Order: sequence, then structure tokens, then C-alpha cells
Amino acid sequence: MPGRSRTRSKKGGDSLSVPNELNDLENSLKSIKSDVDLALEKLKSLGENIQSKEEEKEEVEEEKEEVEEVEPKTQTEEEQKEDDTDSEEEPEEVIEEIKLDDQPISINGFDGTVKQLKDSMKRKAAQLSKNKRYKDKADSITATIKEINDKAATSKDVEEIVTGNTSLTFKNNNLMGGKKTVSNKKKKARRSRKKH
Repeated sequence: MPGRSRTRSKKGGDSLSVPNELNDLENSLKSIKSDVDLALEKLKSLGENIQSKEEEKEEVEEEKEEVEEVEPKTQTEEEQKEDDTDSEEEPEEVIEEIKLDDQPISINGFDGTVKQLKDSMKRKAAQLSKNKRYKDKADSITATIKEINDKAATSKDVEEIVTGNTSLTFKNNNLMGGKKTVSNKKKKARRSRKKH
């Protein structure tokens, strides 16, 4: 087999290219390792952050539990405040429950309570009933007082009843009417008696 020439080729190719590839691989592995180390550090710091956040959450939850334990007291204070506001509303109800005699009333010429109004009317009726001449007026005033006592529930009702009786007029909180008027003839008669 002399005619054949054999050339031996080395496996793996050129011997110079192998160390370069090894160096490249080694460098790649080093960069991967540094990336992995960096990723591990980040993961570790994230884990610490997560752990610290979990601890903070636990602390917050413990604080919430403490606050919830305190809250029933706060709620009772709020209920007391609501009760206080309810008690503030009660005076309005008390105002509605004021007796009719104690309610204020203002009619043309009269300012006072219903009781004062009725007292003024009673005095005038008593005064007028002494003179037979004013008996009708006294009876009208007495009937008005009776109507107030029987039908009126509020000061507005009293005002309507009093204004409905047109013969009642007030001046300086006093019921007017029933004055004795002296005629001119009587005045002249008195003068003439005095002169003689």
C-alpha cells in the first residue's frame, strides 16, 4: 500500500483554539457565577425585607388587636355622646310638653303667658260683672275663658279664640272696656250744683 499517503490529523482540531475556547467558557462561567451570586444577594435582601415587613405586619396586627380591645370603651363613649345628643333633643320634647298656661302668647296689645292673659280677662270680667250695665260684656269674657280652657291646646289656639271675639281689646297687657262714660248732661248737672 505504498501508493497511499496517510496524513494524520489530530482530534479536536487546532491545539491553539482549544485554550481560547476554555478561557471563554471559564469567563462565561465566572460571569454566570457572579450573576448567580448577585441574584442570591438580592434574593437574600428581599427575603430580609419580606421578613421585616411580615414582622411589621405582625406588630400592626397586634396593635390593631390592642386597639380593638380598647375600642369597646371608645364605642361606649360614642354611645354616651349619642345619649348626650339625645338628651339635648329631649328639651325640644319638653318644650312641646309645656303646660298651656306657661306658653308665651303675643296678641295685639298683650305680651305674656296664657295664664297672664286669662288672669287679665278674669279680673276684667269680675270688674264688669259688678255693674249690671256690663253684664253682657262680662259674660262674653267668661265664655271666652271657658272656650280657651276647653278647646285650646296651644298658644296659637288661644290666639285664634281671643281674636275671634272681636269685643276684646288689650292695651299695656290689660283688657280694655267697660269704662263708665259720663254724659255731658250729667257733667252740666254737677257743675250747676257746685255753682249754687
